[in-house]
Amino acid sequence: METRHPAPEDAAFDEEVVDLLVETLRKKGTLALTPSGWSMFPVIFPGDSVLISACPTEGLRPGDVVWIRRRRGLTLHRVYRVARDAPAGEALVFTKGDGNLQPDAPVRAGDVAGKVVSCGRSASRRLLWRVSDAAMNCLILALVSPAGRRVRAILKGRFRDCFSGGHGL
Repeated sequence: METRHPAPEDAAFDEEVVDLLVETLRKKGTLALTPSGWSMFPVIFPGDSVLISACPTEGLRPGDVVWIRRRRGLTLHRVYRVARDAPAGEALVFTKGDGNLQPDAPVRAGDVAGKVVSCGRSASRRLLWRVSDAAMNCLILALVSPAGRRVRAILKGRFRDCFSGGHGL
């Protein structure tokens, strides 16, 4: 989920806004935002409300949804790996949007502005299934991680009719 892509004439203004948002998060500790974009579907929809908390880089774990500073603005994506043994001494964070096919380029841990601690959606968009956050994080991580191939194969075999156009489960 990304902020809008800046037009060339807006680039300086957008960079100032990004700086202001990141600084506000650092000073206040939390920040409520409404993301746009579909990269975190089905967990976060455009228009949902997310609460982001400042977090130390040592606290980053696979499965966390983080707010990352990138060249094109700020992005909400899920961490699938943290490499703490980077040659420069700073950890590298590997992320991917739940709805994206490809992972993002790794970022330095210092580029992680914060971590999503809660997400709310309007009543009209609530999912029908009720799954605990921990179980949902495990499921999403299993489906998007390289080790998730086995899980996807099992699910595809179990729900073969759904994938082949049939109607039964």
